[in-house]
Amino acid sequence: MRIGPRTLVDAVDVEIRPGEVLGILGPNGAGKSTLLRCLSGVRKPCAGQITLDGELLTDIPAKALARRRAVLSQHIDLRFPFSVLEVVELGRAPYSRRDARVIALEALEKVGALHLASQAWPSLSGGEKQRVQFARALVQIHAAESRDRYLLLDEPT
Repeated sequence: MRIGPRTLVDAVDVEIRPGEVLGILGPNGAGKSTLLRCLSGVRKPCAGQITLDGELLTDIPAKALARRRAVLSQHIDLRFPFSVLEVVELGRAPYSRRDARVIALEALEKVGALHLASQAWPSLSGGEKQRVQFARALVQIHAAESRDRYLLLDEPT
């Protein structure tokens, strides 16, 4: 991956399996976030290909991809005065919204943020926002189906 004349990510060959925890380490500006953007499908690589469970990432419809992988970015810019519960429920967008509230409340409890459910998003501290976004990502890949799911975290703490 290049930005202008600068190569940020080059010659990466990695296989990640569901259930594995893989960390990417490097100094600031080394391309870690760019690599995650490519792996998540947000950015297209300049060369090569990215597959998810044997399928080209570019061939997977957006809604289907959203059900299989969630991304927690290091910076989230949300300018609407949603409640915390509403923000977490956004993770259910690729699904029927039938059980969204129950699943969102469970996720908030798992991340230790249930007490924030009725607070307005803009009133939260940076750490609280990351915790809520982590709950949103968990809600996004929460599913009864057995298909493998992936959670990509970019500096989550």
